[in-house]
Amino acid sequence: MSEAVVELNNLPVNAIEFSDRARENYKDLDVLAKDIAEKGVIQPIAVMRNPESAEHHYKLLAGGRRFSAVVLSESTHIPCRIYPETLSELDQKEIELMENISRDDFDWKEEVALRDQIQKLQEERHGKQAGSGGGHSMRDTAKMLGTSPASISRDLTLARGLEAHEDELSKAKSKSEALRTLKKIERKQEEKVVAENLEKSLQNDGNERLKRTLTNGYLVKDFFEGVSVVPDRAASFIEVDPPYAIALDKIKRGAERETSPGIENYNEVSSEDYQDFLDNLFIECYRVLALNGWIVCWYGIQWYHVVLASMENAGFQVIDLPAIWTKTDHQGQTRVPDVRLGNVYEPFFYARKDSSAVIRQPGRTNQFNFKSLHPEHKVHPTERPIEMIEEVIRTFCVPGGHIMVPFLGSGNTLLAASNLGSTCFGYDLSEEYKNAYLKRVMDGEPGKYKSYR
Repeated sequence: MSEAVVELNNLPVNAIEFSDRARENYKDLDVLAKDIAEKGVIQPIAVMRNPESAEHHYKLLAGGRRFSAVVLSESTHIPCRIYPETLSELDQKEIELMENISRDDFDWKEEVALRDQIQKLQEERHGKQAGSGGGHSMRDTAKMLGTSPASISRDLTLARGLEAHEDELSKAKSKSEALRTLKKIERKQEEKVVAENLEKSLQNDGNERLKRTLTNGYLVKDFFEGVSVVPDRAASFIEVDPPYAIALDKIKRGAERETSPGIENYNEVSSEDYQDFLDNLFIECYRVLALNGWIVCWYGIQWYHVVLASMENAGFQVIDLPAIWTKTDHQGQTRVPDVRLGNVYEPFFYARKDSSAVIRQPGRTNQFNFKSLHPEHKVHPTERPIEMIEEVIRTFCVPGGHIMVPFLGSGNTLLAASNLGSTCFGYDLSEEYKNAYLKRVMDGEPGKYKSYR
């Protein structure tokens, strides 16, 4: 900042112009006004001479909350540090920003906006650093404010995010929640671009036929509508991962919901409608499954008897002792650790249409041991690893068989089937799930799709 002679004086409140401020939300103003009425203003505000104005001879630079509280307390004068009118616009802004940066009552949006303004101000004053040359960098701002470069980088990212997605991000209660939201928004935008450019990409891809088959296998449509045109006995194997009628979006609360990918697009079924839903589902699956075919069905443990009875009523020969996916890297999950043990597995029923169906890996145990997926790598709340689904297909499906998936979700069963040389198709209502799936198709290599990294 350029050198300036600063005076101290007690000025009339009505002589000071209150202009736009960095802060938008002055908290507990009435409390401060009462305190000022009793004890006065301890710390002076900052103003600049404003000789061009006939009404206001001074312009407020810093101290907007104190100024507002003085007005509210009906005091007539306020102590001021008076700067000359020769201050540049950058000098004026720097005084305001640097006074406010140390405040601890900012909300996160005000803080990131303020840091962004400081970064821009310093770049305007010193130039933006390019390579190893001169200019102002994020590291310089971090040093100025006594924080880390990573913290400044995060805040500048959030500032850009607020400019582009204010409606979505402004609902976040913290920076960490806002960053997670921003990451989801950017991922969805990227997936949408991939989907929109899919045809062009396929035309220039050496694996065009395989990727086109994978693309066409994901149908954005209600299962009951789509399956109505599927011929009888068309599928060698069916994998069913239906809604669990447990209000998954409500069970996962607060921060837990924030880290549950795709939860906002998850289509649930009410517990009142679940019996009819399952009955209609398994009637159609029984019709479509080949005589020597198998079906597996994931389920919520509280629905064990309902799912079992519905499958049997449809005609399936169900093994009533379910198979399980054991999450080998999981520490266990429970909401009431004093009462319930941590859960590390998910069950599924397996059943055949008639006695001609045999297991393709005779003697295999009913335990499938595979690591769980990190939430950051998932696009669907109940997504399962491709590697594990491959093992399920190898166990129950004839080589090269035709597979149907009523509720595709992440689409990982399509990728697992493709890796094994089987064809697969299925349905889901979410365009966003499909966009995420298409991005995986385009980013990966047919026959080598994986969940574990």
